[in-house]
Amino acid sequence: MRKIIKKLSIILIFAMVISGICPSNVSAVSKKYVKSLTVSKKSLSISVGKSKSLSYKVNVKGKASKKITVKASNANVKATVSNGKIKLLGKKQGSSKITISTKGKNLRGKKIIKTIIVRIIKEDMTTPFSSPSEVIPEPINPLVIDVEKIFALQELAYTEGDSVLTLEYVLEF
Repeated sequence: MRKIIKKLSIILIFAMVISGICPSNVSAVSKKYVKSLTVSKKSLSISVGKSKSLSYKVNVKGKASKKITVKASNANVKATVSNGKIKLLGKKQGSSKITISTKGKNLRGKKIIKTIIVRIIKEDMTTPFSSPSEVIPEPINPLVIDVEKIFALQELAYTEGDSVLTLEYVLEF
């Protein structure tokens, strides 16, 4: 039985070679594919009701698609793509994971995926001070320094590098 299977395998391979179906042709590399996807930031913060734009770049070989899709993990952020930018709108306080993926595929036949984290913060428009005098407090105790001790310098180190000289001194009080 083994001899028959071996003979059939040899005949099948010989027939494939004659007809032009060669194993090396079956795994030929695609002439168009996505090389990489880069996004300008890995994380960012947005105030509720405000929006920010991120830039992205898709590097391709051949005529592969440079389009992307964006998806937010929840309703805290609205994510869209327009005019070559990713636009993010903070809808409510919290955080969201934004998944950016290419429509075209890489050499392995998979989409390239990047993820960024967006924090949506509630912007407090009230000032923490009740009057302008609270912004800059008056000095409580003026600092009095003994004039004799003010410049008691000790040379600690003299270091000479390629073109940089560093002198370190200590003030003693």
